[in-house]
Amino acid sequence: MGPGQPVRHSGRAAGASGQAGPARFFMERRPETPKEVMDRLQQEGVPSGVVQRSSDLMQDPQLKHRKFFRDLDHIETGVLPYTGHMFNIRGYDNGLRFAAPALGQHNEHVLKELLGMSEDEITEAIIAEALE
Repeated sequence: MGPGQPVRHSGRAAGASGQAGPARFFMERRPETPKEVMDRLQQEGVPSGVVQRSSDLMQDPQLKHRKFFRDLDHIETGVLPYTGHMFNIRGYDNGLRFAAPALGQHNEHVLKELLGMSEDEITEAIIAEALE
């Protein structure tokens, strides 16, 4: 099969002639939802899946069952669902615990607790516009 040559298909979805099966299959079923088309294809032995938008994924029963999405509270946007890990390990939860920080949200903790800076040093850094 090269450029300009017709595409030939085999298998149950191809139909008796071995040609134009998939096109005919989809034209006959145009009003169906993507999930209905996927289910019908799978019933015919054709490996298939629906390409989902992010909004579709939020409603996916398998992802809901696995608790794939976690609601996390962000300081600027409020509570939003965040994606989890693609796999689960029983007894081990290494998923997200916090939303992404806002710019400068943890400056005080980092400067005082981790770097040991004094109030005067932090004030100097603020005056010098070294901090956000």
